[in-house]
This record gives sequence, C-alpha cells and structure tokens, in this order.
Amino acid sequence: MKNFIQKLLGMSELLEETKKLSEGNKLLFQEFEKLKEEGVKMVLNIF
Repeated sequence: MKNFIQKLLGMSELLEETKKLSEGNKLLFQEFEKLKEEGVKMVLNIF
C-alpha cells in the first residue's frame, strides 16, 4: 500500500512538471509566432 501511495505522489509530481513544461512551450511558441510575423514584415519592407 505504501508503495502505491508513493507511486501516486511521484506521478502527480511528474504531472506538475509536465504542466510547467507545456506552459513553457506555449510561451516559446508565442515568441516564435511574433518573430515569424516580424520576419515577414521585414521581408515585405525590403521588396
């Protein structure tokens, strides 16, 4: 029973870490989108 509880705790910690990572990925993706838009604007300005 103790092992089971420890496994559950470990899984919930893992879930928390995964959440943090996916939030970080969202932020990275947003930054990438901004950069992409700026890049397109720069290219359009050149032509």
